[in-house]
Amino acid sequence: LDRARLARTMVLVTSLRGSVAALRRLSADSLAGAEFLFDAARQEIARVATLGVAGFDAPVSGDAIVESAAALEGVRDALAPWRALLADRDPARALDARFDAAIADLRTHPDFDSFDRFGFIVRFVQPLAHEVADMQRALRIEPPARRRAWSTRAASIYDADAVDARFYAPDDAPRGAAIAALGAALFFDSRLSPSRTRSCASCHAPRRAFTDGRALPSLLETHPGAIVRNTPSLVGVATQPDLFADERAHFLEDQITDVLGSASEMGGSLDQAASVLRADTAYRRWFAAAFADGEDAAVTPRRVRFAIASYLRGIPANHSRFDRAIAGDSGALSPVERQGFNLFMGRAGCGTCHFPPGFSGATPPTLVESEPEVLGVPVRWPARRLAVDSDPGRWGVRRTLTNRGAFKTPTLRNVAVTGPYMHNGAFRTIDEVIDFYDAGGGAGLGLSVPNQTLPADSLHLTRSEKRSLIAFMRALTDSAYAPR
Repeated sequence: LDRARLARTMVLVTSLRGSVAALRRLSADSLAGAEFLFDAARQEIARVATLGVAGFDAPVSGDAIVESAAALEGVRDALAPWRALLADRDPARALDARFDAAIADLRTHPDFDSFDRFGFIVRFVQPLAHEVADMQRALRIEPPARRRAWSTRAASIYDADAVDARFYAPDDAPRGAAIAALGAALFFDSRLSPSRTRSCASCHAPRRAFTDGRALPSLLETHPGAIVRNTPSLVGVATQPDLFADERAHFLEDQITDVLGSASEMGGSLDQAASVLRADTAYRRWFAAAFADGEDAAVTPRRVRFAIASYLRGIPANHSRFDRAIAGDSGALSPVERQGFNLFMGRAGCGTCHFPPGFSGATPPTLVESEPEVLGVPVRWPARRLAVDSDPGRWGVRRTLTNRGAFKTPTLRNVAVTGPYMHNGAFRTIDEVIDFYDAGGGAGLGLSVPNQTLPADSLHLTRSEKRSLIAFMRALTDSAYAPR
């Protein structure tokens, strides 16, 4: 270690020693209850299977696999007193076997680059997470009452529909099939735009996983210096903690308000849209029935955005071949696609920014934060002379140096059908994106990007490895958008 790194390490060690000493002084009565212990165990198992095996917690040492084994050993030891209460019952015996097998797999295969992450998750983590949940139920220990993004109904963070879209909704957002159906009609209705030439679906076409297939959208109007950004997919948008490329909104309702009020996008306003709809007798009746109250106050700006948001929260997501495979369908992925997942979560470093299960910036296991990244994306690609795109990104919302040129990390689900890519649509194909990352982003290509968060050194991926990565990412396509 160099002197500066050694000094930082000593500061961290000193802090850690103080924390351990403080914990030792606590009496048993001051510790959290059993429900919090099981919740911590649940989250640590998920952390190992997402951040841990990806090297997020050990980016320099390369000891991620060994550290993951130590983390599971800690969980196993913490649950030992509870397992003893069920020593002669199936949940305890099964859990002991699951912990031992998972830890042994990590200890036996400590090499970071060659570790089979896919096999580890399917064969060990998924069963282990469910065995912990079975034991908790056998002990009649309820989960903590607080609401979580990762629903307590799902034992594993990789389970189908594990993420609860309601967590990301405002507390007063209504729910119901009738409201969602109304929202679907509004999404496709061009009367929400004063020009009546476009609807939400004009830029978010369902057949393209709710994108438009353009590098940059076709807008109603632009002016010199205006910031125009690539149209993002709306599949899975309901389970993202931050919205827009610059992360300026947190609720779908606010995103809808911004888009309706944008002169270049819909060209109107939420109030104007509600006024137009209010003049339609059929819509007045529909709003009254959906929201189950009097007709006179049925169509309001607030309800327009609630209805569209309700529709977006119901768009099916996370139904890809990858999801089938991680749930145990061994034939859902090919060996090449499995290798691509292992590369994605391993040496290629993709999984340290595009976190599973959403393969987005939502950081597991809590899924409440999404840190923007600075990549040094060029104005166009390829180009004889490269230049960094001038879009300020997150800096336009919060003006700190680290935010200049920083953008939300988008989901890679359905990435095979949502190109072109990046905030400015500079890359036409996934192959071009992989080449850009492999080169070390803008800084790796020799551009001046002083605050780049992507490592500037080349990954030195082979052609075969790049093909495997792309094959895996194609397997993230939901069944509704996959080629038939």
